[in-house]
Amino acid sequence: MDRERQSAPYHHRGGGVAELTLVEAVNLALAHEMQRDPDVLLLGEDIGVNGGVFRATNGLIARFGRERVVDTPPLTPMSSPSSSTPAWRSAWRPWD
Repeated sequence: MDRERQSAPYHHRGGGVAELTLVEAVNLALAHEMQRDPDVLLLGEDIGVNGGVFRATNGLIARFGRERVVDTPPLTPMSSPSSSTPAWRSAWRPWD
């Protein structure tokens, strides 16, 4: 499938339309929410420096810092809740 068929329009407030891929839209939505709410953080395997498998978090560690974009150890069914619990107790809102 070519890029044109995978992208979706993004309506700007000024009335123009930009084309985004799904990954670009996810990145934009994550950045928007992190900008809007300083208590939101991202937890995940390889999401920081490498920007995630599909690069959906690319650039977020540079923009929001290592405190809010956290690389975790390889995730297992038991590791995700254990890594989120300290964040939850300190009023952070993890997205994992």
